[in-house]
Amino acid sequence: MTSTSIERWQIFRIGLIALCISGVMGVLAKNLLLHEPDSRTAKAKKEYKFPDTINLKNWEMVKSLSIPPKKKSQPFGHLYEYRRGDKELQIQTRYEVATEGNTSRLLMVYDSIPPATSVINEKYQSGIGYYGSFEYKNKTYITACINPKGETTVTQKQFVNNRYWHTSSVPRFLGWLAGQNDLFDGRCLWTSLSMPVNTFAPPEELKKDRELVEAAWLEWAKWWKQNYPDS
Repeated sequence: MTSTSIERWQIFRIGLIALCISGVMGVLAKNLLLHEPDSRTAKAKKEYKFPDTINLKNWEMVKSLSIPPKKKSQPFGHLYEYRRGDKELQIQTRYEVATEGNTSRLLMVYDSIPPATSVINEKYQSGIGYYGSFEYKNKTYITACINPKGETTVTQKQFVNNRYWHTSSVPRFLGWLAGQNDLFDGRCLWTSLSMPVNTFAPPEELKKDRELVEAAWLEWAKWWKQNYPDS
């Protein structure tokens, strides 16, 4: 074989190796960034038992009950109701162990609120994260995913980014290689707070009602960040 032929073969071999490596890296990148929750992980989790009582400052809890799933594949939820004078606050929460973190979809599944009927206004609170507020059928709502680490999120993109940056670890990576768990923690404590409002009330009154719900949400999120379910 001539030196020219050898050089051509080496160039071809290097190109082939580079192509294979690029393909492998592409697949890995797709799995890392767009990793979908593994249904086996969800099945391996035990049903979470919500606490009967979660106190909120200046609110009296009047009801606490478990919500059965609509489908076998869905988790049990919990409903908490509070009263403050003539104001009534309802909090629904679900412990999703393998989700994509799309709160609009979860609102449709658990609160029967179609995405097209409400515009979710995203807000951000330092130390807590993102949350969405909106009005629907004479109620003001706040919704978000409370994640095991990092910040709270509203959209699927926020959830995936938070999961990527905050839930990876060497033990999880080794467990993923062994096929024992997902590479990232796909849990979300989905929360929906709602309070009846008078949509024809003066803007100042509506603003105060929204601020009441937001204050309750921030306190709720802080409590769960310190009392998140074990993995």
